[in-house]
Amino acid sequence: MHQKTQVQRGKYMKKGQILAGGAATAGGELALGKNVLVAYMPWEGYNFEDAVLISERLEIQTHVTSQGPERITKDIPHLEARLLRN
Repeated sequence: MHQKTQVQRGKYMKKGQILAGGAATAGGELALGKNVLVAYMPWEGYNFEDAVLISERLEIQTHVTSQGPERITKDIPHLEARLLRN
């Protein structure tokens, strides 16, 4: 855990100001993720059917997160059904 202070000595703090940053933050925002290298491949080089290629291992690693298997649903919590009808 390497954290670096964002405050200089002798400066006053304001409410909501960032105190420290670390490996899991970027610009004061929580940034949990992984930098990956992907390939963008046009099919035959001429048409619209393009794809982004990733390895199967990366897909498995990101699908099975540390919080258990990823669940994809159309339901959005805390919203009424009438707001989701379209």
